[in-house]
Amino acid sequence: MKDFDYILEKIFCDLKVSRSEKDALEKVKLAQGWDSDQLAVLRSKAFDFAQQKVDSKNFKKVISCLEDLNKILLPEVPDGEIARATFSPGNDCRNEITHHLKTAKSSIDICVFTISDNIIVDQIITAWERGVTVKIITDNDKQHDRGSDIIRMEELGISVVTDVTDHHMHHKFAVIDKSILLLGSYNWTRSAAMNNNEDLVVMNNQRVVIDFLEEFETLWKDFSSKK
Repeated sequence: MKDFDYILEKIFCDLKVSRSEKDALEKVKLAQGWDSDQLAVLRSKAFDFAQQKVDSKNFKKVISCLEDLNKILLPEVPDGEIARATFSPGNDCRNEITHHLKTAKSSIDICVFTISDNIIVDQIITAWERGVTVKIITDNDKQHDRGSDIIRMEELGISVVTDVTDHHMHHKFAVIDKSILLLGSYNWTRSAAMNNNEDLVVMNNQRVVIDFLEEFETLWKDFSSKK
């Protein structure tokens, strides 16, 4: 891990993955025999480095650097491909979400229009309390809705940013440990579970996951600058 940190420091010093740095990462990856869970932790660490380095002038370079890094840090052979869909009304979507919140090891990045289901919120808070890094993006028009738990989570200390424009941040997705993507029409509300016809897809296709992580980081930076 120290070798990896040293290489990351060099990469984010000039925001470029050189051929020698790429080769060095590949050698360390091979020597350490990192499995998919360990690679997910390393991708999370790379995102942490990027977040510390990024500013308005170098944003595109940081994203490009992350893209190159994540290509190297993708698992060679996934430990079982995940690609499944669940539907509501009913508890299937909610159960899928809470399962992944419970099993998160390092990070939970949530970008959801409305969050008001106490069953889900309790698992978000529990994950945060056990040391998982939690970041939430939501829409400002929904944070004051009846039953919304956004303000409560923010007051606890969970990192939250909201869209403060006249338009809506209408996404409904989350990324667990930089490696598992949850997305679909399903808002994280009781009515979505009890009444609505909704869908939730779970997948671990890393190229798709990275696309959503980049969208998350773009929105996080944009909305944070407007706080």
